[in-house]
Amino acid sequence: MNHNQTYPCYMRFWTSFKVAARRFNQPFTMVTALTLGCFTLASAQTGSEETMPPPAAFMELLQAEKLDTVTLDQVLHFTTPEATDIIAEPGTYRIVASAPSRLKLIALKGNKEVEVVALRTNHSERIPEPIALYVRDDEKVPYVVLLIPDGNALEATGSYDAIRPRGLASSQLTPLQIQNALKKKLEMTGH
Repeated sequence: MNHNQTYPCYMRFWTSFKVAARRFNQPFTMVTALTLGCFTLASAQTGSEETMPPPAAFMELLQAEKLDTVTLDQVLHFTTPEATDIIAEPGTYRIVASAPSRLKLIALKGNKEVEVVALRTNHSERIPEPIALYVRDDEKVPYVVLLIPDGNALEATGSYDAIRPRGLASSQLTPLQIQNALKKKLEMTGH
């Protein structure tokens, strides 16, 4: 795509964004905008005049922005209750507490479920409903956290490969890390 084609492409993106905002009457986040932009860029490269993604793709995107979901951007390894390694593929997952020290990651696409070991912890945030967080500690250790309104939380520690250093299972996020991740999530979802 040359420079002369770029400006119309951005205009198509902005038009798509405004149409989508009106059609679905939803607050749109940067993730939504970027995804919509990808659909628009793809249609511009193929010469299609279509400026809106298919309705099913849009509804999946809107559903992905709920507070009890996280979007994993790469393959993550977790430990199962049976002490084996399990992989969570990239995608959006609904996070639910399945037992006192377990989290269940339920894929929105394909409904695959992954049950993982989680540490019980607590938080001081005032929240009206469960909120799931995906936190990367210095980009080295990924965590999936479920904050529960009563002040309890479940925190699953993952890894980017099946190799885990000693003591990783007992490492926890700090209250400041949880607070920052929650603030970012609420801003991104328009809450």
